[in-house]
Amino acid sequence: MELILGYLLVLIGFIGSSLAGYIDLKTTEIPDEIPLAMVVLGLLIRFGYALFTGEWNFLLIPALVGGGFFLFGFSMYYTGQWGGGDAKILGAIGILMGTLPAGITVNSIFPLYLDIIVNVFLIGAAYIVIYAFAFSLFNPKISEGFFNSFKGDVKEFAIFAVAIVTIVLANVFIFWNLFGVINFWPVIGIVAGGVGFYLLWKFLKCVEKIGFMKKIKTKDLKEGDMIGEDIKELKLNKKIIRGLTKEEVIKIKKLRKTVWVKEGVRFGPVFPVSVAATLLFGNLLVFIL
Repeated sequence: MELILGYLLVLIGFIGSSLAGYIDLKTTEIPDEIPLAMVVLGLLIRFGYALFTGEWNFLLIPALVGGGFFLFGFSMYYTGQWGGGDAKILGAIGILMGTLPAGITVNSIFPLYLDIIVNVFLIGAAYIVIYAFAFSLFNPKISEGFFNSFKGDVKEFAIFAVAIVTIVLANVFIFWNLFGVINFWPVIGIVAGGVGFYLLWKFLKCVEKIGFMKKIKTKDLKEGDMIGEDIKELKLNKKIIRGLTKEEVIKIKKLRKTVWVKEGVRFGPVFPVSVAATLLFGNLLVFIL
């Protein structure tokens, strides 16, 4: 019975997060009804089993994991990294999949909930890069802005490159003095990787600055949106890293007819992919290494 319920919980988690990801891609919003339904179904299934068998850990541990996931997701939302729907979906996944019967997941040296979080971060990082490149294909201004930014920061890039080369060569010299052997391929890899990460960082900054900024009518402004301009009357700065509160939205609508907002990455699809990866491979960091 426990194994059957475990598969049912996984199915609800995967279908719910997949639906949320699809709607997020299509509308930029995750309806509250989806994580709410996932949470209610998860709690009902776990409570019923715990009541019938007396194994209350089947309910209590996932409930704690779900609460922890939601608090973590809320901190990501408050600092402007995620949307509110992302935090709710992660919390729902915690309740549904915080613990599962043995045999459903790949054996791991870490608890299942830790594997899920690690996979969300790894897959999320790759997803953001792919999303940014795909987004830039439909907005030529991003490529233009990237090259203009790069031309304006040649001095900064040169300093960065010289610093990497100097550090690497210093370590090579030390290694050669200690062991009498030099292998230049790792050196080339480290230098190329460092330069590549620098260029990627510059590119992502351009995508954020040019591609994710849009002007909307204030009647369409909603709680959780990220402000993209200074509103001195309300002492709101475009550099704040959190979503707008309900009260701030009401005040902005009274002051402005249009406003610039920052549209972040539609992160929803990361969750079903992370769920699937966790079930198939366990902790991706351990799997890759």
